[in-house]
Amino acid sequence: MSQLRVGSRLRLWPKDTYAKYGIVREINANYILVELTEKDPRDHCRHQVGDIIKLPSRGLQVLNEKEFKERYC
Repeated sequence: MSQLRVGSRLRLWPKDTYAKYGIVREINANYILVELTEKDPRDHCRHQVGDIIKLPSRGLQVLNEKEFKERYC
């Protein structure tokens, strides 16, 4: 998680069918808080733009775009 900083823009759940993006609002040892800023209009997930999503730090994987493409594309 060393790449992650408050204010970073990121893609959430990058392997989902529909893209969702957010801004990191808080980072601590147990979780990060991300504000959902954009999602595909076809995505009917429970989260809406403006929601604050709490993600546990444990098991969280942060990849830059190059790492993601090398691993999953």
